[in-house]
Amino acid sequence: MKQAQTAGRKKGKEKEKERIDFNTRGNLSSEHGEPGTRLRVRQAPVALPREGATGDPREESLYRVFSDAPLDLKREIIRQLPNILEGGGNTLLKKALSDEDGHVQGDAALASAMLGLDGLAPEILDLAKVGFLDVRRKALQALVSLDIGGATALVESLVAQGSGEDKKVALTAMDHLDKERSFTMMKALLADPQEAVMRSAIYAAGRLLERDDRYLEILNRLFVEQPALHELLRVIRETKLDTFKDQLVRLFSDAGRDSWARYEVLTGLAVFKDHALFDVFVGGLGDENTLIKIGSIKALSDLGDPAAISHIKPFTKNQDVALRSVAGAAVKQLKQRKRVVSP
Repeated sequence: MKQAQTAGRKKGKEKEKERIDFNTRGNLSSEHGEPGTRLRVRQAPVALPREGATGDPREESLYRVFSDAPLDLKREIIRQLPNILEGGGNTLLKKALSDEDGHVQGDAALASAMLGLDGLAPEILDLAKVGFLDVRRKALQALVSLDIGGATALVESLVAQGSGEDKKVALTAMDHLDKERSFTMMKALLADPQEAVMRSAIYAAGRLLERDDRYLEILNRLFVEQPALHELLRVIRETKLDTFKDQLVRLFSDAGRDSWARYEVLTGLAVFKDHALFDVFVGGLGDENTLIKIGSIKALSDLGDPAAISHIKPFTKNQDVALRSVAGAAVKQLKQRKRVVSP
């Protein structure tokens, strides 16, 4: 019995010698094994970093909520992220940039720019290259802030070799790029054979007029060629380009033109609030088209001259409900104006 106990203790000690740390090589020799015998080693579990771990409790909490959130909540989290986090957000936004929803992707790109996360520029560049138009525009807008060199190279490539949609995306960044580079590309886009591209470029040119008056010459040429272009009239109206005023008067006076185009011209003239146009607007009251009459009444009302009351008042009894309503409102406004002006 004693011999058996002694043998057991000896065998236990020998096994103790064979225990190894889980970091030790598995290809070892032991007292009882041949050199190079592979021992089975039971390794201790290694702690892996959990998904979304950043060290910032707020971001980690948002990451967990975002990962399981319904779509509407996902969108709201990304939109509000720059207001929630003063810094960071890299891990969450990287996940959002690869989300299946385009709104989440686009807003994630903008949030990345607002938080200054230039490390995400490569992912945002990829978003700007392909996909939904709105997402690409947001991505390019963000890229301009994070990597102006990369944004410029992409825009030049889109203008030179891209499709019509690519060129529309490129227009998003024109007012953020170098002035000369922008002008070179814009000249090409304003003369693009695809009318949809050219129309989009006209509106972009309106944004660029303030910093580069060379666009005025191009817009003048386009006005001569296609004066009734909606985008061109919109630019004139929104930027109050009074250099086009005489041309607009001639266009409005052409009764043979499309009534809707003349109405757009009329609204463009109205924004100048130039009393010299009083007689032009009074003349519009005699037009055969009701839309032109309504536009002329509104234009006279905007001038604020009480002398227009006698011209507008007869329309307050017109059979056309819309015309009667607009005339009544204009007369009321002009009478109030008269009372304020009178001593």
